[in-house]
Amino acid sequence: MKKPQSIHTCNVVHVSPTGRQFWQFGVDKGNPSLKTTLAVGLASSLPVKLVGKDWHTLYQPRLNLACLPSEKVFLRVVQLPTTDTAEIASMLEFQIEKLSPVPISQMVWSYALLPSSVEAKSTDVITAMVERDYVEGSVKQLETEGYFPDRIELPQLDQLLARLPDQDGVWLYPSTELGNLFCLAAWWYGGMLRNLQMIQLPSGCDQGLLLQDQLLKAAWAGEVEGWLNFPLQCLVVGDESVQNTWLPLLKDWVETPVEVRSTFSRSELAEFTARRAIRHEHALNLLPVEFADKYRQTFVDGLWMRALGVVFGVYLLGVLGYFGMLQFRGIQQGQVEGKINSLKVSYTNALQLKEQVAILQDQYNLKYASMDCLRVASELLPPEMTMTWLVFSKGQTIELHGNVPSDQASKLSDYNDALRQATAGDQAMFSRVSPPTSTTRPGASGVSWTFTCELNRAEVP
Repeated sequence: MKKPQSIHTCNVVHVSPTGRQFWQFGVDKGNPSLKTTLAVGLASSLPVKLVGKDWHTLYQPRLNLACLPSEKVFLRVVQLPTTDTAEIASMLEFQIEKLSPVPISQMVWSYALLPSSVEAKSTDVITAMVERDYVEGSVKQLETEGYFPDRIELPQLDQLLARLPDQDGVWLYPSTELGNLFCLAAWWYGGMLRNLQMIQLPSGCDQGLLLQDQLLKAAWAGEVEGWLNFPLQCLVVGDESVQNTWLPLLKDWVETPVEVRSTFSRSELAEFTARRAIRHEHALNLLPVEFADKYRQTFVDGLWMRALGVVFGVYLLGVLGYFGMLQFRGIQQGQVEGKINSLKVSYTNALQLKEQVAILQDQYNLKYASMDCLRVASELLPPEMTMTWLVFSKGQTIELHGNVPSDQASKLSDYNDALRQATAGDQAMFSRVSPPTSTTRPGASGVSWTFTCELNRAEVP
């Protein structure tokens, strides 16, 4: 069995021809506590912030109750031979057409269970029937004010259930709307509710005579059915103003004095209604099933639309942020390109100057490099050898030519090794020295030699 949903907030709206009375109750461990009360005129609407439902109600459920006037409600009491609550609804469905004053298709009906003892073999059930057009019109009027009720209650019936009678007799629960008097008459005998009727006393007629006539008809019916005993005891539940209005209407009808019992205020009655609904106690609910299904579907659809709206909003913000970032980067790129364009001329001139400086430096280095090569080659040349000429080409290669007597040919290898180990400062002067090549000409007294040296340019100052 599904666990009933825990209620966080409960709203109660009492509907009347003169306006709306609103109460909001906070719920703590199944007990309601009054938070807000408002009186709303017909020209005003209920506060949406207090009565509307949004995604917060997914984890903080809100229950909306509406209490309709009882003047157009037809009430009957039925004794069913069962104590099984699961059978009561099906048993009532077989009898409801007999109980209803209008065709079943034109009305909305519900029922409430009266408390019974453990030993009881039957259940007293209060059935309430009201024209469908009246219920739908009242609900649609609440919808225009942003109030979507989860249940429709009858305040006068709640007044009866809140404090069950403690003695037999006819208990009257009077009320007044726009000068018209209404009265819920509950006939209790033998500890059971025998009859329940709603009496209307329009203004402009003999209200006392009409009230006595309605009560007398119920008394005759009770006497015929055998549950009414005389003398008849009459009790009125109300405040001092009710006593002044209703006691004169009843003084000539009963022989015994009319007793007056205290009643609940509207706030206390609203709290009782909220407590019963919060605790999921079975009672009247005149809200048509199709309206409850429509409200549930509307709530789910609203959540989906809001979720889609949030997703679309996040997506739109992301797109706007993306294009904004592109625009910002474009501005930055334009600024950088502007700086580059402004530096192009000076950068080109700087490169040209750098190349010119490099050429001059290279010429300078080559000038002194050639002189150093000639100096080193001359200093290391053995006395036995002669150098006929030295060629410095491409700024990198030195080609040496000379002669050496045939008997001093070994000096050529020494000279080649000396140049290979020659240094300029602390670095080798030549990166590579090729082996010498010697040639003996016919008829000549000496040997002609030649070899090349590659200048270590990186190390030459």
